[in-house]
Amino acid sequence: MSETEHVESDTPRANVEREVKLLAPPDFRMPKFDLSTSGLVGSPARKQRLVAAYFDTSDLALARFGVTLRHRSGDATAPWTLKLPITEHHNTVTRSELTFAGTNRRVPAAAADLVRAYSRSRPLVNVATLRTTRFSIDIYQAAGQRVAEVVDDTVSVYDGNLLLKSFREIEVELLIGGDLADDILSTIEHVLVDAGALGSTPLPKLVRALSPRAGASPDVVAKPLTARHPSARRLVRHTMAASTLRLIRHDAGVRLGEDPEAVHAFRVATRQLRSHLRTFAPLLDPASSRSLRDELSWLASSLGAVRENEVLAERLHQREASMPKGSAASLHRLIELLAQQRGDARLNMLADMRSPRYDRLIDTLVRTAHQPAFSSNAQPALRQSAVRVGTQLTAHAWRSLDRLLRAAGDAPSPETLHEIRIRAKRARYAAESIETIIGERATRLSDVASSIQAVLGEHHDSALAEQWLREVGRTRSRRDPTVEYLIACEQRDRRDLESLWLHISHHALTDKKATKWLRSKSGRVRRNP
Repeated sequence: MSETEHVESDTPRANVEREVKLLAPPDFRMPKFDLSTSGLVGSPARKQRLVAAYFDTSDLALARFGVTLRHRSGDATAPWTLKLPITEHHNTVTRSELTFAGTNRRVPAAAADLVRAYSRSRPLVNVATLRTTRFSIDIYQAAGQRVAEVVDDTVSVYDGNLLLKSFREIEVELLIGGDLADDILSTIEHVLVDAGALGSTPLPKLVRALSPRAGASPDVVAKPLTARHPSARRLVRHTMAASTLRLIRHDAGVRLGEDPEAVHAFRVATRQLRSHLRTFAPLLDPASSRSLRDELSWLASSLGAVRENEVLAERLHQREASMPKGSAASLHRLIELLAQQRGDARLNMLADMRSPRYDRLIDTLVRTAHQPAFSSNAQPALRQSAVRVGTQLTAHAWRSLDRLLRAAGDAPSPETLHEIRIRAKRARYAAESIETIIGERATRLSDVASSIQAVLGEHHDSALAEQWLREVGRTRSRRDPTVEYLIACEQRDRRDLESLWLHISHHALTDKKATKWLRSKSGRVRRNP
């Protein structure tokens, strides 16, 4: 078995953990949960003593992103726990939690794989040991259903045998979903706050233990363009950082393989980055920009094989209800073939994502988010306002699309439609990059470009589906009516999409409100030769 297959098979499924974190002052006393006051009842407290060793890079790259990886002594079933952040709101944090077997001598390969976008080539080492005295209380509804767990933790932080600090915190972990979950969590939080617990930013224990270092900014931060007149330099940095951050955040989801949307979001991030590099080309060093685009194209190609397979499988599943009688077995064989091909494509993709080349690409994106490789000729333009330069570059992207739309006519070739889709994406991403400083006008332009992209994306997916079906048909010893039926469905769908395309392209060419503002800033940014 290869290393790739070993890591793939050992990767667990993620559980979603939803919890409230509160600080407890030294004199805090845990309240009693009483049916008459809260509608909830608490069990007697259970006492535990826990020792957890946390692993991170030496500069705490994981913790600075809100990621924690620990080994807890005494837990024979799953001593390793990895927590990946999903969302934060007020005192509530929702995180993806995964557990792994293994000793404390070595980080499990599957766990190290899931944090690779954060650690890259940096080794994972023991950065702190936390000794916790825990009192746990189960919370029940009146009907007897266990709905939450409240833990009261007194944490001592050690570096070797040296005690660094101590703190006390209360965690409430929700154990149910459904419509009443929010109300139950809110009720428990209010009971604890009324008893003297303090609301705080929901930080992982390691971040609280090793602050301020662990609470420092992560490797990539997409700082909002909140200045009154942000510069073009700030605009480029913000835009590149936002897409890089999106790519890093979805890396683990792609590796887990549980949610097809993770691959989609990850692939969109690579497309955005490539598009931004072209949009901002007048401001960037040509050689550095071209090299980064080439590496992103390599990654996008690896992702594309998986994503296109997922889209095709979804199309076949959607056809199931309308298939002719007697075709179910043949359709299921096609779906099984796709599943096999997806598995092969996924192994190839994961091999790429576990390569030094991928690590170097993420390192380059992180550096670019901090300090893009600007052209020496672009310094005057970089000092201009983001509104002015962003409008000029978006206007350039739109004019490129507009010219091709007008030249395409009513019956463009498949190659022309493909190029229109690419230019529509570029115009859309350019407009989105300045939405926060331009406002509704940029949003309207983005929506117009997005509508073009969407219909042509469907057209492209249908063409790929027909191509795949024809290739399958050529491998059969005799004609397959199911394959022929599906090909006819794709051809019909594309005819419908082409009719819709005529309407959308006409709207794009005549919607003056969406494009009039692009002429409000005169002049053009000088492009690099």
